[in-house]
Amino acid sequence: MRWVGILACGIVLTAAAVALAFFGPFRGRAHTLRLPGVVEIQEVRLASKWGGRVAETAVLEGDLVAPGQLLVRFETPEMEAQKLQQEARVRLAEADWLKAKNGPRVEEIRYARSELEAADADLKLAREDYERADRLVRQGSLARAEYDLARAVRDRAHGRVAMARARHELLLAGTRTEEIEAAAATAQEARAKLKEIEANLAEAQVRAPEKCLIEVLAVRKGDVVPPNQPVVRVLRADDMWVKVYVAETDLGKVRLHQPVAVTCDSYPDRKFEGRVIHIASQSEFTPRNVQSIDERRHQVFGVKVRVADPQGVFKAGMAAEVLFDLAPPP
Repeated sequence: MRWVGILACGIVLTAAAVALAFFGPFRGRAHTLRLPGVVEIQEVRLASKWGGRVAETAVLEGDLVAPGQLLVRFETPEMEAQKLQQEARVRLAEADWLKAKNGPRVEEIRYARSELEAADADLKLAREDYERADRLVRQGSLARAEYDLARAVRDRAHGRVAMARARHELLLAGTRTEEIEAAAATAQEARAKLKEIEANLAEAQVRAPEKCLIEVLAVRKGDVVPPNQPVVRVLRADDMWVKVYVAETDLGKVRLHQPVAVTCDSYPDRKFEGRVIHIASQSEFTPRNVQSIDERRHQVFGVKVRVADPQGVFKAGMAAEVLFDLAPPP
C-alpha cells in the first residue's frame, strides 16, 4: 500500500509538470482582437454669405489645400468702390477728431486776428462815409439813394466785425469737451463701417478653413451663385477615422485612448498607428431582443479609431482592419 501511495503521488506530480510545461508559455501572453471597419472622414460644405458671379476658381478636385488657401473668389466691384469711399470718410473723420483734440493752431488764431482787424478798418471807413453822407443829405447836397447805400455799407461792416470777433474768440477759447467726444464718435463710426465692408469683401472669397481635400468643386468661372449656397465640398484631412463595431462580450477589452494598429488591403504588410477616440454609449445592430448569453455577441457598440496617415494611404469608404492588443488576464 505504501508503494501504491508513492506511485499515485508521482503520477499527480508528473501530470502537474506536463500541464505546467504545456500551459506555461501561454501564461501572461497577450492576444489580439481583430475587427473589420470602414474608413470615414468628416465632410464640410463651404459657401459664401453673399454669393454673386464667380471670378476665379483656384483649385481642382482632388487637391490637398492648406489652411486659408483661396478656393473660389466672387466679383465685387460695388463693394470695392464702397471700401474706397469709406476709407476716405475715415481719413476725414480722423482728421476732424485730431483737429478737435489738439485745438486751433497758432496760424489759425493769427489769421482770425488779422480778419478781425481788417473788418474793424472796413467798419471805421464805412462809418466815416455814412457820417459824411448824413451831413450832405441834411444839407440837400446828396441824393437819398446814395445815403441809403452808405448806411447799408456801414451795417454790413458791423456784421463782418461781429462774425470775425466771434470766430477769433472761439479759437482763443479752444475746443469744448463735447465737441471732441462728438468728433471721436464720428471717427469710430466711420472705422466700424469700414470693417463691415471689409468683412463683406472677405465673404466674397471662399477659403479653406483648415488642411483639407477638395472633393467636389461645384462652380466654374462665370457662374452666378445665390447667397449661402455651397460651392465646394471638402474632406478634413486631419479628421479621419476607422469605424469598427465591438461585440458586447469584448467591449470591456477596449479602452478610450487605447493605442491600436490599423491595416488595409492596399498595404497588407504595413501597420499604421491609431488610437481609440470614441466608444459609443448605445448599442447598435440588435436584430432582436437579447434573451440569452450566446446572443449577447449580436449586440455591438460603435468605436472610432483615429488613424495617423501622413502618406495619404487611406481614403474615405476604404475597408480597413483594426488590431487591438489585449492585455493578459492577471
